[in-house]
Amino acid sequence: MAAVGTHPRTRTRHGPVAGQWATAEQQTVAATRATRHHGNIRGGMVSGMDTSAIVTAVIAGIGLLTTAGAPLLQTRAAARHERDAHLRTERMRLYAEAMVFQQGFAEYLAWLVGDVLYDRTRESMGAAREDITGRMWLLAPKPALDAWLRLVVAGQEVAFHESEVWQPDPGFDRVMPPRTDPVIVAAEQALEQVRVLLRAQVDAG
Repeated sequence: MAAVGTHPRTRTRHGPVAGQWATAEQQTVAATRATRHHGNIRGGMVSGMDTSAIVTAVIAGIGLLTTAGAPLLQTRAAARHERDAHLRTERMRLYAEAMVFQQGFAEYLAWLVGDVLYDRTRESMGAAREDITGRMWLLAPKPALDAWLRLVVAGQEVAFHESEVWQPDPGFDRVMPPRTDPVIVAAEQALEQVRVLLRAQVDAG
């Protein structure tokens, strides 16, 4: 018989009924924790799987873009290389023609001051000068262009003085200015500058 005022299930902490209640509560708590833990694990696995799949997809997409864009990049690079090679070729041809012109002008100055007897170049210099000047504006870097334009101006000064300023030499049927004439000196300096700058452009490629 149980004591008065004592509930049978709380009579003792170690009684069979109380033990059964404690075990059930513990099992409930344990089951709840296990469920949460399992959910966390599954959530982490799903999240990890989703992240891995996204990374894989991004890498695959980049690979496809790179593969698809490679031929286009190669085509552009080849076109740029071909254009640069053509430009170098045109510049080398221009520099060669300019060097031929300056050599002819130097011979003309030598004839003008009496160092040589025959002028073999004056007739063809005008057309060549205009053609080279136009291409210099299109193709040459500024230092080479500036030097060439100084030579053109010097040549015009020489032509003007030959026809309007210098007087014919008494012993010849033409003008023959001294080599020390400022116009002749300026022309020879312009020739040397063109020589040096064009040589540097050719060496630079």
